Amino acid sequence: MEEDAVGEAKAKPARLRAAAEEFTTYLRRNAGQMIEYGERHRAGERISTGFVESAVNQIVSKLPIDALDPARRASGASDQDARAQR
Repeated sequence: MEEDAVGEAKAKPARLRAAAEEFTTYLRRNAGQMIEYGERHRAGERISTGFVESAVNQIVSKLPIDALDPARRASGASDQDARAQR
């Protein structure tokens, strides 16, 4: 039992180191695509995409149910059938 705890204690730093190295590699490879949020904020630009998400949600909420549910489309069930089931 105690040997398991020792093995686990030795494995944690190795896993942490591997994760840190992977994250560092990710940052280096993607540095050119990363947004400088501080710069954007100081320039008075938006740093949030919430307004886009809200617009998409409004559009999606107006779509017929058949357009959102591939299983209903495949079965040939109509939008009226879905409303009747509510």
